[in-house]
Amino acid sequence: MKITAPAHLSRQRGMSLIGLLIGLLISVLCILASLTLYKNLIQVATESKLDSNHDGQIASAMLIMQLEVQSAGYGIEAANFDHIVRHVPSAGEIQLLWRFSPNGSAFECRGLHEKPLEDGAFRGLTIIKATSGCSASATLSSLTWEEVSVLGRWRVVDDGVAGVGLDDHILTKSTMFDFKLEDKLCSPYGASSSATENHGFLTVTVPGSAFLQGAPGIAASEYQFCLPNIYLASP
Repeated sequence: MKITAPAHLSRQRGMSLIGLLIGLLISVLCILASLTLYKNLIQVATESKLDSNHDGQIASAMLIMQLEVQSAGYGIEAANFDHIVRHVPSAGEIQLLWRFSPNGSAFECRGLHEKPLEDGAFRGLTIIKATSGCSASATLSSLTWEEVSVLGRWRVVDDGVAGVGLDDHILTKSTMFDFKLEDKLCSPYGASSSATENHGFLTVTVPGSAFLQGAPGIAASEYQFCLPNIYLASP
């Protein structure tokens, strides 16, 4: 006797191998997309943190630098550019050196020094002072200097991309910072827009993170300081 299955049972079908494979493929693609998104988010967050740290250290260094460099020429009659100088001690290094007299007789010599650290993995900017020999007429670049404190420390990352990043900037410019001294009409701290006297004028050029990443229309940052004690001549 032939037994026939009920109609509603004969229409049931199980899951095929192809269906399982398609489902597995879709799941894998979703997982890969999620991992890619997560990687991109982490990368963006890391880069943003590094950029913020880079710019934050520059801002902090500029504040301290402004206070330090104001002492250049203090207590020295007719102080000029013999009392503050830009000096390049060796390849990849740069210094800004100055002297002042806190009491009108003794002299102190201080400066800023940028140099590579840890085999070029970092750039460091430090405050330095002369260990001996500082006088009214000593050649600043010939003195022996020692580190007083660190103003900033910036990581140099080889990103493998030509033309962008601090690594390429150092390769092109040799240093991260640059100092330019001029005789210019100015007022200390920008206190007056109608300056009537020429003083020493310091321009510090340093690349911000946006400039290093090649953002269009963005130039390296310039910080300008009027040096009231380097008094040259009236216009």
